[in-house]
Amino acid sequence: MPWDADAARRRSRAELARYGIAVPADLPVLFEPDQLARLRSAEDATARAVALYAVIAVREGAPADTVRESLDERGLTGWLTDRERRFIAQPADEGELAQISWRVEALAALAWALGLVQELPLEGAEGIPADVFASIDPDGSRGHRDQDVQLRPVEQLADRLDLFYCAHWAAREHQLTGHFNPWPAQIVPGAIEERRHGLEWLFAERDLDWEDVDLST
Repeated sequence: MPWDADAARRRSRAELARYGIAVPADLPVLFEPDQLARLRSAEDATARAVALYAVIAVREGAPADTVRESLDERGLTGWLTDRERRFIAQPADEGELAQISWRVEALAALAWALGLVQELPLEGAEGIPADVFASIDPDGSRGHRDQDVQLRPVEQLADRLDLFYCAHWAAREHQLTGHFNPWPAQIVPGAIEERRHGLEWLFAERDLDWEDVDLST
């Protein structure tokens, strides 16, 4: 059965209603079923996850030169964005450090998409344990991957993206207009945006840079 964008939206609205968030019926759907065909491969998602893992590792204090050499040796430097290359190459100010730290939530979205974790919840902002990524050898220490990973079914990915799109729309409405006040404390806007970012990238045009993925609502 083909993916049903309207049915997905009904599920998203019902899920967010549990938090007191009413998503309007006329909020545009993300894409039509035929656009699901542009889903990236598991290999692309794994490579991008390893690159993001490297950026977060430097943010957490790993030696930048060692991380950069590991990526170079494995041919993965191209999966870094220009901003991430600059971040690894030289110290960043506190604002940049804070923004980069949020990318752990985008990494969580890729981990979920690859089936490395079972859940990608709306709630919380904790990232995921490093050992989750052992099977894809993110730091090059194992010299090989323990297993081949596959993306979840495209319909499942599209459903979850729709939910995070709606949640991100609601978070922006709250920030701009004060709607949905009080905002549910369990839902962290920064985490919602980054998790959506990871999922949006999976469906983005192949030549579109990570930094240019459309996160408008």
